[in-house]
Amino acid sequence: SAGTAGTAGTAGGAGTAGSAGTAGKGGGGAGGSAGASGAAGAGGAFVPPTICAGAVFDGVKSVILAPSLPVYDPDGSFTVEAWIHPTGIPASGSVIAGHWEYATDQPSYVLFLQPTGKIALFASANGVATLGKDTAAPIQLNVWSHVAGVFDVPSQTLRVYINGGSETVLSVTMAKPHAIPGTQLHLGNYPTQDASQASFLGLLHDVRFSSVARYTSPFKPEVKLTSDGSTFALFHLDETSGTTASDASSNANTATLKNGAKFGAPASCSGSGGTGGAAGSVGSAGASNL
Repeated sequence: SAGTAGTAGTAGGAGTAGSAGTAGKGGGGAGGSAGASGAAGAGGAFVPPTICAGAVFDGVKSVILAPSLPVYDPDGSFTVEAWIHPTGIPASGSVIAGHWEYATDQPSYVLFLQPTGKIALFASANGVATLGKDTAAPIQLNVWSHVAGVFDVPSQTLRVYINGGSETVLSVTMAKPHAIPGTQLHLGNYPTQDASQASFLGLLHDVRFSSVARYTSPFKPEVKLTSDGSTFALFHLDETSGTTASDASSNANTATLKNGAKFGAPASCSGSGGTGGAAGSVGSAGASNL
């Protein structure tokens, strides 16, 4: 979970009393000034959670698709977020999650892993021009990180976060993302692929889409994302087998794993068995009775 804030520093000690005045002249010396307050403690470092479930993508063509619903075209603010565990980064970068028709290049919105390792949110108001913003820092490989992209109508901003921090902000002019009815919601890749666009490489877990700007400042991400009235899709991806992923939102729109996507867990979750105990020693001979 995210690191907790550091504790506040202790207050500085009181100043020592001034030395006494010389006899026959002035009175006693004035007391020393009060000590300064201690500095506030530093915030705790983010500690990646242990998550032993997710959907595994092969970095080639793997994808998870949910049939089109009208709610996949938000009428204003939205948030796309997920826990990701990349094991590598394709040369083309890769989709994390979004609603974008790649075959006809009809952009709406997508949370994307750039070839540089940075996280980006892309969105379009008209299906032609694309707005986008990258995080300042790249993602870490082989650990779980929470990533989020937010479009906020009141502030007219796109915001991108890694682990609730590393916030980057882009000012935009947009009322809502471009609607693309009939296009599937997609995780790990676009609905239609070609050789120029590889899939995500690694694992995704708890992918949530919301019709609200959930984050407008740095935050502590929840390890287990939940569904509420603003959630229009939530895939925990904690199934252990099969080719379908349940949608925990009220829409209950089951998604399908395709092109090699499968359920699994990071290698760090596979522990080996303990070694066998050592053999007992031979008992000593009894004493002779003469």
